[in-house]
Amino acid sequence: MIDTYLVYFRRENGSEGRDTFGATSEADARHCFKACYRHGIYTITKIQNLNQRTDEDLREITKEVL
Repeated sequence: MIDTYLVYFRRENGSEGRDTFGATSEADARHCFKACYRHGIYTITKIQNLNQRTDEDLREITKEVL
């Protein structure tokens, strides 16, 4: 089953970002992140499986993004 993972990361200049990936596991999400962001220096700081979150958790994440 494909889950949606929210990946938080830090760029080499210290700013932070986040992106989502469809993956079968956390390890697969890390692999997808590294494939997409291969041209810079990024550090993954946190990964969340959005399919295992409650509705309240998703509202909080949405507030962070907006």
